[in-house]
Order: sequence, then C-alpha cells, then structure tokens
Amino acid sequence: MNGALAGGLAAGQGRAMTPRPAMPSDLPAIAALHVANWRKDYAGILPDAVLAAPLAAAMARKWHPEALAGPLQVRVVGEGAVMSGFVAFDPEHAEGVHVDALHVAPEARGRGIGAALMLGVADLAGGRAVWLEVLAGNGPARAVYARWGGVEGPVFADSMLGVSLPAHRVHWRCGAALAACLEARAAR
Repeated sequence: MNGALAGGLAAGQGRAMTPRPAMPSDLPAIAALHVANWRKDYAGILPDAVLAAPLAAAMARKWHPEALAGPLQVRVVGEGAVMSGFVAFDPEHAEGVHVDALHVAPEARGRGIGAALMLGVADLAGGRAVWLEVLAGNGPARAVYARWGGVEGPVFADSMLGVSLPAHRVHWRCGAALAACLEARAAR
C-alpha cells in the first residue's frame, strides 16, 4: 500500500480512520452497521418484512464471537460503537479473494473509507483475483465498483434471507490491478 491511501485516508483524518483488524469488541457495532445499511440500501429491493426482525436475527448469527476465527478476515475503520466501515473477506477462496461484505456508514460515505478498506484486500490478494457479489438493484454500489475498475458478470439469481434477487458478480483480475485503480483515483 502506498500513495494517498497508505495511512488510511486523506491527511488529517486521524488514526481512527485507518483500517485495522476487527476485534471481538467490534462485533456489535459491525452487526449494527450491517443491519442499518441493508435497511437503507435495500429498501424497495428486499421486502420490508425481511428487513425487520429476520435481518436483525441473521446479522446477530453472522457476527457472533467465532466470526473472527476464520476463514473470513474482517477489517474496520472506527473505534468502539462508532463504526465508519468494515470489509469482510475470504483470502482462501478457491476462485480468488472473495469480498463477503463491504459497508460504509451513510454519514461517512465519500471520504475514501471503502477505498481504504478495499486497498487492504487488494494488497493482500496481490496476483490473485478479487471478487464480490452485488444486487442488480444496488445502483450506487455498482457505480462505485465500476469506478474502481470492477468488471460485472452476467445476472444470476442470488438468495438473500430466502428471497431470490438478481445479482452480478464483480471481479478484478488481480489485487494489484484493483490497488492500482484505487491509488490512481486517490491521486486525482
């Protein structure tokens, strides 16, 4: 990692804005951010009934204390209950580094937090592919991934909390290519 994103974010944004490995004490804030973002970003995509109690229960199960034991690795930006963003990824997936979740709090978007989190994934991936899945209806996320040089695959049916939805796989040929794109955008 080098250049404008090396220390995390733009100058003056402080140590709390530098991605770090998640700790067990971060899990409640990660779960809360995950739930809040799904409710905001997937409103009108997922049924309201699914975004209520079933979502909260699913995230409580996902972000249990053993969630940090692997294979997922989790990096966060934030301190304590103030979680600005997180990325969860599987560096051992057979098809390359799989980004399972990338979330930035709405009030923290546009500050380079998502890019800083993804740069850490890209650096770890090196010559291996990086990929994630995004709902077809999530236009803002799709636009971000396109700006970062991600290539969308064809539509496929994804299942989220028992609901079948159209989605795309987004991939980068290697972590180095993703890192180069992120660094170039940060240098502008």
